[in-house]
Amino acid sequence: MDGSATPTMDTSRASRNIAAQSTRRVPQSRGVQRPSDVGVVSGEVMPRHYMRMHGMQVHLIRMQQSWLSVTVPRMAATQAEQALVEQWRDILALHARTQCELDRALHGHGLCASDFEVLDVLAGCRAPKGTPSYRVQEISERVHLSQSALSRLIARLEKEGLVERCMCPQDRRGVRVALTAKGRALHGEVLPVQRAVLARMLTDDTP
Repeated sequence: MDGSATPTMDTSRASRNIAAQSTRRVPQSRGVQRPSDVGVVSGEVMPRHYMRMHGMQVHLIRMQQSWLSVTVPRMAATQAEQALVEQWRDILALHARTQCELDRALHGHGLCASDFEVLDVLAGCRAPKGTPSYRVQEISERVHLSQSALSRLIARLEKEGLVERCMCPQDRRGVRVALTAKGRALHGEVLPVQRAVLARMLTDDTP
């Protein structure tokens, strides 16, 4: 050895630089999501906030489908019921108009619509022998009046000489009603008037 000094390296500074570089945080590249911020929907990786939005949309769609499944049939039922109500009211209105027209047309003959209905039912009665007659109950079923109302009507027609009452041979408690000659003649006179009103009211399309 020539006694000259051997050059040495300052390893302490190099070690500190290497340590600093090893501990320095490497920044994440933009656009790369951390695992905690992503999820999988239908096999696709999606950010968490997209997943929440997707879940809300699915929930709203299901709520809408549930509402439609209940509301649409209910609306259809309501419309069908309303159609029936309107049809029923049209029938009532037509009946009321026709009844008024019959009363007005028959008034000049001393009758109302219900009076003529009783005469018309009795005129259509046929019997193999004896006087054609009906029980009060049988007349009530055809003219759609209560027995009390029908009894009062028959009493008035009897007073006017248009009908007569007699005891039922099979049942002494029963009462039968028949047309008199006067009642049959009046029925034949008024029949064309009543039929003309029905033809006009029930075949006319205008209310």
